[in-house]
Amino acid sequence: MVGISVESGTQTTLYCALEKSLDSESGFYYDNCLRVDNMYANATDNKSAKLLWELSADLVKLEDKYKL
Repeated sequence: MVGISVESGTQTTLYCALEKSLDSESGFYYDNCLRVDNMYANATDNKSAKLLWELSADLVKLEDKYKL
């Protein structure tokens, strides 16, 4: 299995959580501590997001009150 260390894998999450210059940003995707602005269309599609949420909620038996 090819991958990166736990320490390397957590760097972007830590960067986004701790970097003061990002305090006013929300909802963006980051990779290797850099904001990704050219996302695939289906990654930002509300219909796909709703279907994924519903499928995930069904798989984990999440109550209806949490459905979108």
